[in-house]
Amino acid sequence: MITTLLQDGLSENQPKKFDIQQLLILKYSNKNLYTLQIKQTETETIQTRKWENTLGKQNLDWKSIFKLSFETTIDNKLRNFNYKYLMGIVRTYKELFKFSLTNSTLCDLCGQSLEDKIHLFWECEYTQNF
Repeated sequence: MITTLLQDGLSENQPKKFDIQQLLILKYSNKNLYTLQIKQTETETIQTRKWENTLGKQNLDWKSIFKLSFETTIDNKLRNFNYKYLMGIVRTYKELFKFSLTNSTLCDLCGQSLEDKIHLFWECEYTQNF
C-alpha cells in the first residue's frame, strides 16, 4: 500500500502525505524521500517562517532554496549539513549548554560571544575571515 502511495507521490504534482514511520520501515533511499519532499507544493514550515523573520524577508522561494542544498554539492555530508542548517537543527554551544553537554555557552572560535547560529555562522570574526 505505502509502496503504491510513494510511487504515486513521486509522479503526481501534489504528492500524498505519508506517515514518516511507515516510510522509514520501508527503507527507501534518501534520494527518493528527498525527491518526494521537493515535490511537495507546500514548503512553509515553522523553520521557514523563523528564517523569514530572522532575515526580515517574506515570501522567499523555499522550493529553490531547498533544491540548492542538493544541487550545489555531491558530498552527502555537506548536503546533510545544509539540510540541518536550513531546518535549524545544527547544535551550537548555546543549545548544548541547555542539555548539560558543555560547560560554556561561549563561541568555540572567538571565546567572546554567546555561540548561537547567527553568531557562529555569520557574525564571528573567525567566520568573517573564512
